[in-house]
Amino acid sequence: MSKPIILHLREVDRSVVALVGGKAASLGEMPSSGLLTPEGFVVTIIAYEVFVSKNRIDEIIKRALRERPIDSGVIGSVSALGSTMHLGALIALLLG
Repeated sequence: MSKPIILHLREVDRSVVALVGGKAASLGEMPSSGLLTPEGFVVTIIAYEVFVSKNRIDEIIKRALRERPIDSGVIGSVSALGSTMHLGALIALLLG
């Protein structure tokens, strides 16, 4: 079975943290802790990877890294950017 690109929040907990990220996994666990949680969904890392690949953003990132080597401090900053919402910031950081 292929991995999903979207999961209902009810389907999310710490067991799928690698697929949805820590914030989404924590949000998915809130109802079992007795906290009221709104209905919702999570876009998985698979969707992110498909988006990046289909839009050739991975090629832009690789080219930028070849043309402009970066130090470990920048690598830490880049690794903290993991969603499409921050994709523009990631590209701007790499192309600087």
